[in-house]
Amino acid sequence: LAEKRLLRSEAGRYKSEVPLPDPGLAALWADVSERLADDAPMLRYLQRCGELLTSVLTGSTSPLETLFPNGSFDLAEDLYRRSAAMRYANAIAASGIEALATAIPAARTLRVLEIGAGTGGTTAVLLPRLPAKRTRYVFTDVSHLFLDQARESFSGWGFLEFRLFDLEKDPNEQGIEAASFDVIVAANA
Repeated sequence: LAEKRLLRSEAGRYKSEVPLPDPGLAALWADVSERLADDAPMLRYLQRCGELLTSVLTGSTSPLETLFPNGSFDLAEDLYRRSAAMRYANAIAASGIEALATAIPAARTLRVLEIGAGTGGTTAVLLPRLPAKRTRYVFTDVSHLFLDQARESFSGWGFLEFRLFDLEKDPNEQGIEAASFDVIVAANA
């Protein structure tokens, strides 16, 4: 900015003689929309955050409204299951869990604990990679709301358990014993 003479350096600080150019919010959103043309879930989420920025910062709206508009799971599920970043991260997690499942002896049960499983975006990718007859998968979250939603979404997976779990509290007091799982999953938690 100093090279373009939009700012001048003065005693280690930068000053502007005139207001910096403002391309306008519409132009900025057009640029973001173009850059995220192949990632509609992320674009929708960013737009929602932009719409709520002032009200979230002033405390008149809960930050949860950015992910769960009017209590709906649709935006969050879309973001956590279909955004480019999550598809990439979930694919890595799925490959890792599949490698682990293959490496464990066939006579042994694979024990998986997912903490803060939320909408189940990562869960949905991991479950098909696990041997159903020798897996115990514990889906946890701090809220009954997420557990109830997950019970409905994943009702066809017989090896899945649903439990409340608060990572900020003692795991033993919540029925999670030390060294009782082979892998712990915590995506976006």
